[in-house]
Amino acid sequence: VDEARALTKVDPEKREMYISMGAYARSCILTFEAYGYNASYHVSDNGHTVTINYSKNGMAMDDGLINLLKRRHTDKRIYRQTNIPVFFQEGLNGIHGTNYYSHGSVEYEEIRQYTLVAAARQRDNQSIRDELADWLRFSNSEAANKKDGLTAEQLGITGMKKSLYYLFVDRERAKGDSFAQSSYDTTVNQTEGCAGFIVISDGEAPKDYVDAGMRLMEVWLYAVRNNIEVQPMSFGVENREDRHKIQQALNLSAPPQMVLRVGYVEGVYGENIPVRRDLKDYVTVK
Repeated sequence: VDEARALTKVDPEKREMYISMGAYARSCILTFEAYGYNASYHVSDNGHTVTINYSKNGMAMDDGLINLLKRRHTDKRIYRQTNIPVFFQEGLNGIHGTNYYSHGSVEYEEIRQYTLVAAARQRDNQSIRDELADWLRFSNSEAANKKDGLTAEQLGITGMKKSLYYLFVDRERAKGDSFAQSSYDTTVNQTEGCAGFIVISDGEAPKDYVDAGMRLMEVWLYAVRNNIEVQPMSFGVENREDRHKIQQALNLSAPPQMVLRVGYVEGVYGENIPVRRDLKDYVTVK
């Protein structure tokens, strides 16, 4: 992990950082395989490092897997409450530590309430608001220059609304009460507008977080394959105490590490809005 890029306010344990590293590592492995390489990996005992080994195997490119990886994205639109098919729910059972809770179930409402309480807590925390504002991008040129952060599209803002957002919102406004309340109101609508939540559970060590991230990628690509939209919505599990409360409420064998809001959208399936740094800036090849 790159300590300089840690979110010290919202992720002081670096839990989400290790989850992200696991998801990224799994993406790398699948990409190597899609381009005709054998790939294996090793996670250090302390979970701080993931090493990927690869070698050419002579197999043809897997265009289907490449396209699947390119289609993966976050979609923050409101989803239909139409339930996810049974076959998809059964498929999730094959991914360790993964559970699905449909809209209207008792478990769904428990997750929703924990999510909103935690979202309100972040709304009212100025230091967290300031940290978020630092990662927001307020123009196409800023996103292109920094090659990271959250653009308007990644916030679910497109078309004319995007133009107005970039015209009237800046970093200082993003730190204010009005922006924070608007973001919270959006979260309320999103938790109401979906088919259900997927919860991925694992232990409380960095190595466990990496493993959860790898399974996050498996779940996400499984959803993409079935044209199901995904939005990580993990407000409620960013605090260790809250994670253990949710674990008890849902009767899980391990604490929840990721919550995914899932469902179908009206109209066209979403697309990836890539903002990526150059590989050479952060990947070391030996």
